[in-house]
Amino acid sequence: MIGSLIGAYFSGPLNDRFVLFLSKRNHGFREPEYRLWAFMPSAIILPAGLIIYGVTSAHGLPWIVPIIGTGLVGFGLSVAGAVTMSYILDCYPLLDTQVITTIILIRNLVGFGITWGIQPWITNMGQQNTFICVGALSFAVTVFALFFIVFGKSLRRWTASRYLRLANM
Repeated sequence: MIGSLIGAYFSGPLNDRFVLFLSKRNHGFREPEYRLWAFMPSAIILPAGLIIYGVTSAHGLPWIVPIIGTGLVGFGLSVAGAVTMSYILDCYPLLDTQVITTIILIRNLVGFGITWGIQPWITNMGQQNTFICVGALSFAVTVFALFFIVFGKSLRRWTASRYLRLANM
């Protein structure tokens, strides 16, 4: 809970201030991609939390160490949800209902898959190796935000006519 609360502050008010700072540097123009910079610390913190939790709990270290790992995971997941939602809503504000519904659906599908898939994975690979793999996957997914930081504006221009068509339906 503590990690999630810190992540909520980081991805909310703190990220908003950072976006304002970048907007001022950009002569007052705000781009939705500015929000994605919050993923960069999370790209390190979330995988670190997963690996700390997996390795320390697999080796039976004192309870506080895996708890620190879960705090880092809570931070990363909180940032991921808030930043993803705000970025997409900044890019496509007229599709807010569809965007929120789609994000919630994807989040719930991932949660379902993890709930049913993680135990067989742990059974076959062991807890330590499973969480190291999950940490590496989370790093790859989270650092993919760099793609949108670089190409997001071009992608928005490319999808503008389709967006307007969907918004008018």
